[in-house]
Amino acid sequence: MSSTENIQLGRISVALQAEDKRRRKAALQELDDLVFGKNEPMNVDEVAEVWEIMHRNLVRALNDQAEACRDFSINLLKKFFGVLTPCEKNIIYVIPMATRRLGSQEIVEPSEEVRLNFVTLLRTVIQHYKDYLSAYLGDFITILGRTVTDNYPSVKKESCTCISELAKTIPNSFYNHCDSLVKPVLTNFAHQHYKVRVASVNTIGDVVQYGNNKIIEIVATPMAERLFDQSGGVRMAVVEVAGKWLLKLGDRYSWWHKLIPLLLTGLHDEVEVIRNTARKLWEAVGEQYIKENDNDEKLRDKLDYLGKDPEHYPSNIVRPNLGCRTISQQNLCKLVGGIGVELGDWMADIRVRSAQLLCVLVLNVEQDVTQHIEKILPSMYRACNDEDKRVVENVELAAEYMGYFVPPDVYCHLVLPTLDENPTPGHFRVFSAILRGSNRKLLVPKLEMIGGFLQQAPICRGKNFQYQKQILQCCKSLMIVCQENCQQVSRDLFTVIFTVLSLAADEEIRQESFKLLEKLAEIEDLPNVEELYERQLRSLLKLIESNPESWTIYSSELLILRACLVYTGSVASQHLDLILPMLKQTMGKEADPELRLEQFLLLSNYLMRRQETLRKTENLSEFITTILDEIILPSLVWSAGRTAEAIRTAAVCCLCTALDENPNYSENSTSKFGAIETNKLKEMEENENKLSIMGMCEKESELECEKITKSDEQFAKKSLDVRTNKTIYELQLFPDTAVFLKFFNNVMPILTSLVDDNAKKTRLYSLRAICQIMSIGEQLSCLNDEHVHQVYPVVLKRLDDGCDDVRFVAVRTLRLVWAVAPKDYDIVFSKSHIDTLYTSTIVHLDDPDPKFQEITLETMKPLAKLHPELLAQKIQSCKGNFRNQRSLEVLLEYTYDLLSRKS
Repeated sequence: MSSTENIQLGRISVALQAEDKRRRKAALQELDDLVFGKNEPMNVDEVAEVWEIMHRNLVRALNDQAEACRDFSINLLKKFFGVLTPCEKNIIYVIPMATRRLGSQEIVEPSEEVRLNFVTLLRTVIQHYKDYLSAYLGDFITILGRTVTDNYPSVKKESCTCISELAKTIPNSFYNHCDSLVKPVLTNFAHQHYKVRVASVNTIGDVVQYGNNKIIEIVATPMAERLFDQSGGVRMAVVEVAGKWLLKLGDRYSWWHKLIPLLLTGLHDEVEVIRNTARKLWEAVGEQYIKENDNDEKLRDKLDYLGKDPEHYPSNIVRPNLGCRTISQQNLCKLVGGIGVELGDWMADIRVRSAQLLCVLVLNVEQDVTQHIEKILPSMYRACNDEDKRVVENVELAAEYMGYFVPPDVYCHLVLPTLDENPTPGHFRVFSAILRGSNRKLLVPKLEMIGGFLQQAPICRGKNFQYQKQILQCCKSLMIVCQENCQQVSRDLFTVIFTVLSLAADEEIRQESFKLLEKLAEIEDLPNVEELYERQLRSLLKLIESNPESWTIYSSELLILRACLVYTGSVASQHLDLILPMLKQTMGKEADPELRLEQFLLLSNYLMRRQETLRKTENLSEFITTILDEIILPSLVWSAGRTAEAIRTAAVCCLCTALDENPNYSENSTSKFGAIETNKLKEMEENENKLSIMGMCEKESELECEKITKSDEQFAKKSLDVRTNKTIYELQLFPDTAVFLKFFNNVMPILTSLVDDNAKKTRLYSLRAICQIMSIGEQLSCLNDEHVHQVYPVVLKRLDDGCDDVRFVAVRTLRLVWAVAPKDYDIVFSKSHIDTLYTSTIVHLDDPDPKFQEITLETMKPLAKLHPELLAQKIQSCKGNFRNQRSLEVLLEYTYDLLSRKS
């Protein structure tokens, strides 16, 4: 080096000590130009000479008050270190100064940019002075432990890179000092910048890789938490670090149970690239394990003899290699407990990841899951009741995979007792999934055990929507897997499915039940569901026939009986020997009042459809007679109380339904059992709402009254058409007159008393029942004038009823009652009755209601045929007392016309 350069260096040294920061910065710039100038840079020897002269000044400049000078001096140091031959004396002053500026409790260096530059200087030192770092490792640990928690994100990232470089450069020395860096780095795992999180994850990977493996105990949980990171880059970093550990970590076999979840969780990541990376790494781990253990005889035997995939294996799933399976099998016992706990974690994402991990593990451990199934099942049951669908779907999938690998005799022994203790929807969801994955050959021998268990009353009679849904899924799984082999348990399956159908409150459950019944009919090689009902219904009825006297409206047996009458069409009528006793006991006076009301509704709807439901009954008359004499009539007898009043109303309504000669029905209603049967139920429910008049409410809507009035109008018109044979009766209620007259004598006194009942609806339906009975009697030609005289007075009184609806029905009933009078009716002997009829009726031609006037006029025209002379006299004698002269004139003219035709 020339004397000129020596003089220049001396001047620079003096300038670096000047008070003016501009002179100090200019001196640093001059030094930079002198040593590293673009025109004539110094060679290595010359740089070394300059370093010997200037390095103390440069180090002191690191402590300069001016930020620009400190930053410039750091840049110069990096240039010197990049050129100088590595020697410990080069860094002997730099490292302590860095420790003072960056490693103290409170960082002395205030500038973020200078701190960043300082850390890059340390990184340069690490890269060039690796042989001398051990002596300064403590200083590096102190500095990086502080800078990695710096507020400036760039300092954090550079510090992470520096730590990784340090770990890779001096792994032996780093091993004993790495613990103090772990917690500072982990604090960055929650940093808002994803790049900081990525850098921190990668740094932890290097710290564990080149440091003490026991750190895994500390970092495993924070690493697992990053698998829930919103940034795909962070999740990818976790997967890659976990894969690197599994492939390269020195003591990795001891930490399989900590590392496997980190990698396998990535197999279910929403980002395809991450999934593919995780899969490739996992396959590489398995292949490496096989290579490392090629001397293991058991492993070699498996490779030689178990190379092919099993016949019964999940479709569209690539089987993991033998190494992956072996690793998973060895560590499942350590993972099951943690998975079970996390399936119940309060955070939904953790539950989802745990469920996904369980799926992957089951596929990897295969049949080895059998020895741990008892431990994991309770957690799976609870998880299947989770509100998060993602959790449920993955646990259900894991259960299905279990079915592929766990023999039915094992899981039946474990699952069925738990279902028997406290069954929940989750229990049956897991069980149905296991059944769905089972091997048909192995499952068939257990069908009777499973079917017998499912058909138990405490098991199949749950009313919860999800519970019912999963019970049906169990049946569906059995039928899908075992197909025609299910014939041996078809009775049990029918019992379960029909019971669920009976108790279902949701349309979705009903539709699914119908589909399964159709499927069961196919399995039994039957043409339709009606044939299935004919084969299985009797056994179901026998299950519920005991103790009907103890039933309430909430009893499952009641709902099953109801479903039998609603859904099975005419099949139920073939088992009236079982149904009738149940009806008697549940509708008797000793039965629960609410239950009696419910049963009257049920019976009314059943009889309303009798052209369909009773078409296969061998002795309809005997059945109807029993219903009338032993169930309906006893309930018509008056007794005090609102409950008794409601039951009377229900009973008389049921009587009307039973006597209806043309009930509503559909000839093709049994052809399909899906929407049609559901419509039946809806129609029944609508009828029940309509028949809520039987309830204990005092107020009735006018609209409802109008409906009943119109119904009675239609009935009266229909009854009057009997002589013209416009109504076709497919089922005769009373085959002979003796049976009818006995019934007439029993029921008519009760009905005539009910016409005066306090309940408006009871009076309405009583009048309608009288119409029906008189119409049937007319068809059988067995009524005489005494029967007419017995009935008409009570009907006549109802013309003055306080309810207009009753009055309208009464006037029509009066017309029908007298229409039954025989052709040879003795008008002389019965003149007093006719006189009473005319006298009481004619006054209503002056009723305030014009509509009632018209109806009364139309009613009196056919009544005038009885004794037109007497009616004409009546009109003439009282004509002056009426305001409605028009109606009187019309009626009088009609009477004269009758007399003229008669003469």
